[in-house]
Amino acid sequence: MTSIRWALLALVLTGCVAQPVIDSKQFAAPKTAVLVDVPKLHVAATVGVTVPWAPGAAWLHFSEKADYYFLAGAPEGPKPVDHQAAVGELTNAQMNNRPQPMPMGQIVGGAFAGAVVGAIIQSSADETFRKSQAFYGEILKLFPNYDLRADFMNALTVALEGHGVQVTLAREGADSAPRLRWPALDEQKNVLQAGSPGNFAAVDADILVQVSPLAFFNSPGPLNSYKRNVSVGIAMYNGRTRQFLGRQNVWFVSPDARYEYSLYDSLVADLPAAAPALRQALLSLVPDTASIIAGRPVVKR
Repeated sequence: MTSIRWALLALVLTGCVAQPVIDSKQFAAPKTAVLVDVPKLHVAATVGVTVPWAPGAAWLHFSEKADYYFLAGAPEGPKPVDHQAAVGELTNAQMNNRPQPMPMGQIVGGAFAGAVVGAIIQSSADETFRKSQAFYGEILKLFPNYDLRADFMNALTVALEGHGVQVTLAREGADSAPRLRWPALDEQKNVLQAGSPGNFAAVDADILVQVSPLAFFNSPGPLNSYKRNVSVGIAMYNGRTRQFLGRQNVWFVSPDARYEYSLYDSLVADLPAAAPALRQALLSLVPDTASIIAGRPVVKR
């Protein structure tokens, strides 16, 4: 039942809940911008429901929940999931919800079968979790200069300059995982988590922009495929007054199932193609990200 609840939660977060949007009417089209740098990205392969673009308190961008995906963030990362308990819970729920009485032998047999299936899944999941801790190393074996942070930030700078925005890159952002630099409120006027807002002075620029690019492979559960989970969180301030201008999420939607993998080992085997595809997915978000920051309409695709 836990897995089902998480699946429903993901559906709600991605479909029914209104996404936060930066309203370009709040500010004049910027001519200058300070773009806060980010650390190198830790390219991971994870299992579990991960919705980086969830709004409200569940927003993963700029929070400690996203630290694992930056090399300067928290090193411990996601914890193994107890899939065996989830399978047992689901098995019991299915038996208890049967409309007709079930003989005791079938109840015991059903519970035993659920436990066995859960143990098999758990054993496989634990082994996959152990191997996945070396996923970024597998990429670097093939592509020693693989650096999604540099690719994204360079492309975003060029795109903003194409919109007539003069960009200054604040390099100090590369030393720690992204946090909101100054105070901010969400759409319900709740305080959003910030880093050390008192430590950063205003800047001589029309806007200060923070981005949180995330790109990794993710499987919602042990029986699901690994897919590209790629998104960018954007937070904007008036650079001189530190007024919060809003936040927005941009995320990648795959056009097909070409880079989906039912097994972790098949993902690793296809890394010569999968790693460049992950990079391309992240770079595909640059035009929309730049348009939002520059106060320009986002081109519908």
